Amino acid sequence: MPYSIGNVGPGFDRFGLCLAAPGDTVALRPSDRFRFELAGGASVPADPGTNAAAVAFRAVLGDAAAAPVRLTLTKGYRAGTGIGSSGASAAAGALAAALHGGLDLDGEAARARIVAGAAAGERAACGTGHLDNVLASLFGGFLFLESVTPLRALRWDPVLPAAIVVAVPEAPLATERSRAVLPGVVPHGDAVANLTRAVGLLAGLLRGDPEAVGAHLEDRLAEPYRAALVPGFGTARAAALAAGAWGAAMAGGGPAIFAVTPERWARRVARALLAGFAEGGARAEAFVTGIGAGPELYEGDPEPAGGTAAPVGIAPPGRRRSGRIP
Repeated sequence: MPYSIGNVGPGFDRFGLCLAAPGDTVALRPSDRFRFELAGGASVPADPGTNAAAVAFRAVLGDAAAAPVRLTLTKGYRAGTGIGSSGASAAAGALAAALHGGLDLDGEAARARIVAGAAAGERAACGTGHLDNVLASLFGGFLFLESVTPLRALRWDPVLPAAIVVAVPEAPLATERSRAVLPGVVPHGDAVANLTRAVGLLAGLLRGDPEAVGAHLEDRLAEPYRAALVPGFGTARAAALAAGAWGAAMAGGGPAIFAVTPERWARRVARALLAGFAEGGARAEAFVTGIGAGPELYEGDPEPAGGTAAPVGIAPPGRRRSGRIP
């Protein structure tokens, strides 16, 4: 299940972008009872009552979640970065539950249960059901969350000739802290500026114009208040633009920064982001990715003789695939 970027610049809580990588994996295997386990020593809760994937799995299946199955979560990246780690886990758990329960993934009722379950898992992890992240991970591409109640969202697969560079500071930033600094009222001019940039960003995506997308990433509703929580943010963003990025902004609630850049300059922009963070006194790491297509199903090799079923789960990009979620 791929990670995602929420907000995507000016689209606070309404825009989501699926990343091609990294991603979480949730696998289901037969067991004598319901079991939940973490693989690889991930730094997220191992308690099935608070882990995003386990909570989402149970929320979708209800009482049937006590079925004899072993649910294993393998994290593709650490939490607290701003690139939808908990949202990916929650989406993976919800989708795995739907597959385990035999739900029709093409049906509206099943999709609603998956989304509701994923939102429950996200709330358990960070106190808020970030549907911009969850829906982007589940369905891929770019997503506009038109309404939460009732739930309405529009999505499409932008054809954008660009790379996405993500730089993640070493120090995590809790969602609760990132939300706490936001004001209840913003200046009228900032609201107008965000509206203008949001429309410009959508137009750039629809035209496949990465330069226009980058030019409209500036956010005045959340980023100015959150930037103070991220040492080196300003210097890193400026360095990315100086290195040739079309635009850069905070990923979700931070502390990560993402930049939209020509593919030939992606590594240069990544190095510039790292140098900018270092200049601001922060250590960081960076990776180059693109727009993701959503989750992938895979089937593992059959278990040794005497075993019953092969694992079925959700795999991140790069794993062996057997078909995309519709």
